[in-house]
Amino acid sequence: MPGGNLRIVLPAVATRTLIANEVGLCNLPIASPVAFDCYEESRDAGAFILVDRYSNETAAAGIIQFALRRATNIQWEPLAADKTARAQLKRQRPCIVWFTGPRPESQQLPV
Repeated sequence: MPGGNLRIVLPAVATRTLIANEVGLCNLPIASPVAFDCYEESRDAGAFILVDRYSNETAAAGIIQFALRRATNIQWEPLAADKTARAQLKRQRPCIVWFTGPRPESQQLPV
């Protein structure tokens, strides 16, 4: 159909592996918080690649559809180490880095 969009919906099949160029849907748990947007809202902040740490080759690429839902009954727990003790332990100086606004046109990444 000229000018139209073709959308093919395949049935979901559970699997443990994918071969090259196969498409899969997964929940990806991570060890640290990561800032992101949904792919529909931002192609730049909603896409990612996974790189093999040993070979430095791309292992996978993906898009983020949504954040996993988390419980609403999470409560703050007192910390065993305060900010000063943690900084000494990790040999780091605590600070905040705040990025605002769009990138200047000269710094836009290619899509």
